[in-house]
Amino acid sequence: MTKLKHFLHNIRSDSRKTPVWKFLLCCAGFLCLGAALGVFSKYVDAANFRGWSMLGLPGFVKTFLAETLSVITSGITFWIFLGVVICRLTKNPFRAAAYVLLLCAGMIPAYYLFAELAGLYYSRAYIRYWSVFAAFTPIMSLLSWYACGRGAAAWVLRIGLLIISVLGGIFVSGSFVNIFIGISAFFITFIGRKGKENE
Repeated sequence: MTKLKHFLHNIRSDSRKTPVWKFLLCCAGFLCLGAALGVFSKYVDAANFRGWSMLGLPGFVKTFLAETLSVITSGITFWIFLGVVICRLTKNPFRAAAYVLLLCAGMIPAYYLFAELAGLYYSRAYIRYWSVFAAFTPIMSLLSWYACGRGAAAWVLRIGLLIISVLGGIFVSGSFVNIFIGISAFFITFIGRKGKENE
């Protein structure tokens, strides 16, 4: 084992194997989940600005849900949070990176295709913004996967994740709920840790 592999293994091990069929099934699942979330995100966006009815609920409840969900799904911290959850639950960093990338690969086209078909407003600048974000998700996923590990290096990555998430909540979304989600992503990295974990 090289020094780098040994160093990374000490942060978080990735010894568990996954059958190819299960990996491909998970890939398809995350692609579909991303597409569903993309459509849902644009729908609540439209519900917020156009007053579309939601679930047959009372008006004030629909307004609250539409506004809150629109703020959450439009912000970068929600997607960072989902990525960290995937990294926490996945036993291999490269599988985690693939899953997060496929989640974004399903979300972005579905969001804008739904907007186009439904005649809703969308910005080409935002398409570029989210595409750049998606392109960097494999690297961010690898870092997030090791942030869920142990030791000083994991703590450095964990603090970096917290800073990026909170700054994203402040400057990109500008809402308390997204700042809270960003902080929650930080705490997700602690779930399931058992000291010298053997994953």
